[in-house]
Amino acid sequence: MGVLTAAGIFGLFLVVRYLTQTTVTLNISGYILRVHTRADTVQAALDDAHILVDPEDVVSPVPNAPLKNGMTITIRKAYAVAVEAGGEVRHVRTQLTHPLDILSEQGIQPGTFDIIRVDGQDFSYESIQQHSWDTAPQNIHLIHSVKVTVMDGAQVQALHTSQVDIGRALDTAGISLYLADKVIPDFSTPISDGMVIRIQRSNPVTVLVDGHTLTTRAVGPTVGDALAAIGIAPIGEDYTIPPLDAAIAPDMTIRVVRVTEAVIIEHETIAYSSHYRPDPALASGEKRVIEDGVPGLRELYIRIRYEDGKEVSRMIEEERVIRLPEARLVFYGPRANSYE
Repeated sequence: MGVLTAAGIFGLFLVVRYLTQTTVTLNISGYILRVHTRADTVQAALDDAHILVDPEDVVSPVPNAPLKNGMTITIRKAYAVAVEAGGEVRHVRTQLTHPLDILSEQGIQPGTFDIIRVDGQDFSYESIQQHSWDTAPQNIHLIHSVKVTVMDGAQVQALHTSQVDIGRALDTAGISLYLADKVIPDFSTPISDGMVIRIQRSNPVTVLVDGHTLTTRAVGPTVGDALAAIGIAPIGEDYTIPPLDAAIAPDMTIRVVRVTEAVIIEHETIAYSSHYRPDPALASGEKRVIEDGVPGLRELYIRIRYEDGKEVSRMIEEERVIRLPEARLVFYGPRANSYE
């Protein structure tokens, strides 16, 4: 009988406890949880359920509202967002979802030409205004633009860019370049505000060299500069048509004339002379060769000039007499005397 009485008392205690508890529903950012609590306020009920509420979270009803049976408590958790701007990274919690609103909440105002990178996707200031977000992004990176001046020949253009170097800035701006065009400073130079970028446009040229016709583009105020940019250089006595110091012009034809020289050795004979002596023993008009003449020999050093493989001139640089000529000796009969 005593045991039954104790059990009955305990059961009655449970019934009373159950009847005196308040049942509420917790909606934590869409996650539904039903709890039974003896708390008398919303905050006490959350503490009783071990629900941590951050300062940026929104609780409805308000935390100090009295608890009512069957009440639904809504907790809208704040989003954790990493915001990077001006080299500084902030880890913030916010109820806002649009990147521009989140930036504004942090006191950050993008410029008209800035890029807003949201979770790895780039938006212009204008385009991001056309998008909406159901939930806040995880990362927002504001990339500030700078103003540079592009001098493209006679054209001057102000360019706003958020790219890191000159090459990317020109490409993003849609400025087409040929491989032979020259950009100063070069493509890899980091972009800085107020920078002046100069573009020296190349000209289409045709180069005739070494038996080949090369159609290409070259940059430079003179023919010599253009050939140097292409990688073709006159060597030694080589010359060009037009000359190296001539101004480059579009669609110009440049001929590189290769000049070579060679020295050859040639031999030529030196004619001998004849010496005549009278010989009374010979009849009138009779001749007799006493000693045959021997021609001499001369060695010539000749410099020959070739242009594109064809001989255009030759010049004797040196002469050497190897053998002197020996005169021919001839005896002849004297004329008949007048008495003969």
